[in-house]
Amino acid sequence: MEIIWTKRAVMHLEDIHKFYEEKNPSAANRLYNDLIDSVEPLKDFPQMAQIEPALKFFQKEYRALVVKKTFKIVYYTNRNKIYIVAVLDCRQNPKTNKSKVK
Repeated sequence: MEIIWTKRAVMHLEDIHKFYEEKNPSAANRLYNDLIDSVEPLKDFPQMAQIEPALKFFQKEYRALVVKKTFKIVYYTNRNKIYIVAVLDCRQNPKTNKSKVK
């Protein structure tokens, strides 16, 4: 399967990197790479993450891959493609995170 990062998800990823870069540039780079690398297994196991209960009312079946205990990578599959739609910080308000997926 092919992984496609949406513009919104890339923006989330860049915002996370920018936030951590101010405090520790090398840690920011590691986190950025870890987040990107964490989706690679989805190519072979697209249903490995659980369906995201907070997003079950949307038309698509969104799944959320938890990374480093504090981030969720939200995605859905369509045919042979995996669309990464958001990278969320689990410590933020769930309503705020839900609005980032729309």
